[in-house]
Amino acid sequence: MANQVTHQGASTPAPRSASGVHEAVRHRQVPTNGISMHVAEAGSGPVVVLLHGFPELWYSWRHQLPALAAAGYHAVAPDLRGYGGTDASPSDEGYAPSNLAADVVGLLGAEGVEQAVIAHRLKDTRWINR
Repeated sequence: MANQVTHQGASTPAPRSASGVHEAVRHRQVPTNGISMHVAEAGSGPVVVLLHGFPELWYSWRHQLPALAAAGYHAVAPDLRGYGGTDASPSDEGYAPSNLAADVVGLLGAEGVEQAVIAHRLKDTRWINR
């Protein structure tokens, strides 16, 4: 819980984007699928969701966030369930692929997004295509 508070409203200086402009990475908590999900984001425009693999965090995408923002996209890199500033599940069932997918769908719904590009570093992606 204390980790979540430090992320809310925080801004992390990001590396310079391709255009040479610093793009701040914003941090916030988003309620989704019964959990509070930490999200790092930058830019505005069409949404690109960047999903980290195991054992990573949103930070794995720290260089892509400002680059995508500079290219006119709203880049969103959440900490997935149980990682970083996102709530952990009280039971193993919470980590079922269907719940991980529902977390991402809930994130998009909270943003009012009907369509997004999903980029990932996940080894087993069968749950994304359902």
